[in-house]
Amino acid sequence: MPGPNPSPPPSGNNRLVALTAWTCAAVVLLSLSACKSTKPKSKPPTSPGGGVPLAGHTSNGLNLGLRDGSSWQVQPVGQGKVLRWLPGDPILVQRLPHPVFPFRLLNQRTQQATLARFTGRN
Repeated sequence: MPGPNPSPPPSGNNRLVALTAWTCAAVVLLSLSACKSTKPKSKPPTSPGGGVPLAGHTSNGLNLGLRDGSSWQVQPVGQGKVLRWLPGDPILVQRLPHPVFPFRLLNQRTQQATLARFTGRN
């Protein structure tokens, strides 16, 4: 992935702290590059108006499907919200500049939103 490389850790009293920070930065960069490389085979939908009805979600709330056939992976912190969503709820899909979860799914019944990534069509 092109971009800034984490700088190597300095020597001295702060070596352990710097090494930990450097390792964390390297892991984040590797994680983001792995997430960006998984591209779905079809173009994700966006819903400019009334939303697309929810078809259903997995029992853990991590994946959901809409009645237009689109499938979505929910950001882990949003699973609790998704578990309260009901089949048929209108879901508004909006594109975001987020690098890992580039869509916002807004349940228009509950007014709760979560970030998600498009995983394809059924």
